[in-house]
Amino acid sequence: MDVANFSDLVNKPRETLAGLTGARATAVRLHRRGGDADLMLTTAERYERDQVVVAAAARLLAELLRDVDALTGAQLRRVLQAVFAWSAFLDDEDLREFAGELTDTVRAAAELDNLAPVTTVIAAWRHSAEISADPELVKILTQPADDHGVIAAPDAA
Repeated sequence: MDVANFSDLVNKPRETLAGLTGARATAVRLHRRGGDADLMLTTAERYERDQVVVAAAARLLAELLRDVDALTGAQLRRVLQAVFAWSAFLDDEDLREFAGELTDTVRAAAELDNLAPVTTVIAAWRHSAEISADPELVKILTQPADDHGVIAAPDAA
């Protein structure tokens, strides 16, 4: 993948986009200054081809895990740990819940052609695994806590 500054696209568009031609063309990453997120440029053909692969993989994953309850705990753990090594820190109940939520979300997100919810589910469960992996944090979060009542809203000043 080629990397260029956004200003290169404006000042030298032909040279900047040259990486998008040819059999091995993938994308051009455009770096933007000022903290703005970088942009990715690719051909419509490449994007559409990639979308077909992503959608097929999402449907395949959803179908493989469709009957997650039929999998033994060991089978489920083997499959998920092969993809998400951090899932080793989830207990069996959480692992099964993660698999079910991931399956449902992948299926729904693929139909919407928007996989952003999948990354949210994965990130949330990864954070759960991070907590489970830290005994001190588990101790803190599982201690009884007092309810300190309603917290007043901050002044609108």
